[in-house]
Amino acid sequence: MNFDILHTPFPQIEKTKERFWFSVMVSVFVYIFLLVFQPFGIDRITYNIPVFLLGYLFITLFVLLTNYFVIFSIFPKLFNPETWTIGKMLLMTSIEILVIAILNWIYTSYFSRYVLVDISLSKFFLFTISIGVITLIIVVLASEHYLNHRNCKLAEHLATQIDTKQEETEKSLHFISENQNENFDISSKQLLCIKAEGNYCNVFYVENEQVTNKLIRTSLRKLEINFEDNPEIKRCHKSYMVNMKNVNKVSGNARNYVFHINHLPFSVPVSRSFPQQVIKAFEN
Repeated sequence: MNFDILHTPFPQIEKTKERFWFSVMVSVFVYIFLLVFQPFGIDRITYNIPVFLLGYLFITLFVLLTNYFVIFSIFPKLFNPETWTIGKMLLMTSIEILVIAILNWIYTSYFSRYVLVDISLSKFFLFTISIGVITLIIVVLASEHYLNHRNCKLAEHLATQIDTKQEETEKSLHFISENQNENFDISSKQLLCIKAEGNYCNVFYVENEQVTNKLIRTSLRKLEINFEDNPEIKRCHKSYMVNMKNVNKVSGNARNYVFHINHLPFSVPVSRSFPQQVIKAFEN
């Protein structure tokens, strides 16, 4: 069995507003599903069924909101969007289902006088997992569609901004290395991008109409500080800086955006941690 898919990047809902409404929609979906189909003997509940099922809605909502707004805040590195994968998403969802199952069992046991079915904990695990799998499939498909649509729209906007940018005065860029013999100068128009490679940075630029590169011993952070007076040079990813003037296309999908740069044979990823910073470069 191939487990590589578990390490595949998966888009994470990052905005506070989106997380809240996502939690609400999942909870409402579970409520409507139980109300309409009434599986697992729900039709045999002697109390007002729509009111009784509200308990499951609020339990689901409580667990999701606690996860997104409390657990995510306590362990930010664990839930880093840059390292979020399908495997982590499945693990998180499994834990959520486990907690929801336990709370649902406690809730139902407390009101057992209204329930005429088996309310053992094992049964509630089975019931919650069954509904959770259905919900998970719908959530994954919906999230992928929504994020893909949102990123594509933003990519189109950025692409439009590229076409309307005015040319700026050419500047001289001085690259300083920890090894003095690696220092060099190029013009701002020559620079394509800078890629971090361990303790080095690989500078890609155009010389005599050909793409070339130089490896210098320095950090991307130092170069970012060094070029902070050059608004067209932006850090767009933890491992990349780009010359926005040489970006000729932006594309996006559910996971991220990428920059396509003049002359460069590869595309440059745009980190989900930097989107506002990158957008400002087009809107100035």
